[in-house]
Amino acid sequence: MAEMTEFQKKLRHISSSGMVAAAIALGNRLHLFEALANVGTAEHPATPAQVAEASGCKERYVKEWLSVMAVGEIIEVSEDEKFWIRNENVEKRLEKGGMMFLDVGCGSGFHAALLAETFPKSNFTGIDVTLEAVHMANQKRKDNGKMFDNLAFIQMNAAEMDADWTENYDVVTIIDACHDQTRPDK
Repeated sequence: MAEMTEFQKKLRHISSSGMVAAAIALGNRLHLFEALANVGTAEHPATPAQVAEASGCKERYVKEWLSVMAVGEIIEVSEDEKFWIRNENVEKRLEKGGMMFLDVGCGSGFHAALLAETFPKSNFTGIDVTLEAVHMANQKRKDNGKMFDNLAFIQMNAAEMDADWTENYDVVTIIDACHDQTRPDK
């Protein structure tokens, strides 16, 4: 068999990622993530039957969904096919401090400001392509009398971020803004 070209590899990746994304949406809609979180932990992983019972869905379909989530590295699976959601402890890490959080397409800065206020020991940066949004975010902070040392808003096109920013953030969000990006794949 001939080696795949870069384009073929890209198409395979897109296809695989699309299947995982569709399964994530399905799991969200059917509350399968919640069901798994309620019945399975790293110490006591859940069987497909347990997740099916907790969700009210058919076991065969739940098993397929769990398998897609495991292959997509969204959840964990043991050798005996029991499942659990990895505990990233993001909230605890934010409270402890030192985490770097980036909100792409921050708009008015609502989410980044709320997180900066809630987790004062971590650092939050909001970027937006429009200078107006950054001015609005900073003005809201000023009007509310909430100027946090752990929060900054910067006018920047995410597709043109400096290479120095790569791998500097522990958490990156893009909340209701992906559709506004010129090239979100960059």
